[in-house]
Amino acid sequence: MNLQMIKQCLCLCFLYQLARQDCRWKKMDAVLLYGFLAVGVGCFILEILLNKGKGSTSTTISILFLSILPGFLFLVIGALTQEAVGYGDGLSILAMGFYMEAYALWKAVGISLILVTAYVLGQKLLQKHRYKQEQKYEQEQIHKQKQENGQIPKSVAVPFLPFLLTGMVVMLGVS
Repeated sequence: MNLQMIKQCLCLCFLYQLARQDCRWKKMDAVLLYGFLAVGVGCFILEILLNKGKGSTSTTISILFLSILPGFLFLVIGALTQEAVGYGDGLSILAMGFYMEAYALWKAVGISLILVTAYVLGQKLLQKHRYKQEQKYEQEQIHKQKQENGQIPKSVAVPFLPFLLTGMVVMLGVS
């Protein structure tokens, strides 16, 4: 069993636990999230130490930059949208950058974005066909809550990590 496979298994285990929490409570345990990040940094450092004579450190660091870039982008989007995209999602993708190669991570994020978009569009289509009065009332309540506290209510928030986990599993199965 090589280091890359161990890193992928660790990443899947952490993502699974975080996705379960995201589905159930629409939030994640900070200790588990930061543990995911810390173990990823440790794996990256271990990989540098094991491959010390095989390649240049500057190449490894530039590859790392490409791997953690999607996580930083999600964190910036979260800040710009007042956490419509949660910081936990961004930190999870950032942590995944330490476990995975850049191309594989970009594919997994792309797959998960396609899946979550399809899910949200499906939900919207179903809502259109449901009771019009209930939908209007719910939208008014959501809008009122959003104006009061400046955030999207947890009841309409879509958990992203299950889609990210699915994207990673699909990506690992395809490659």
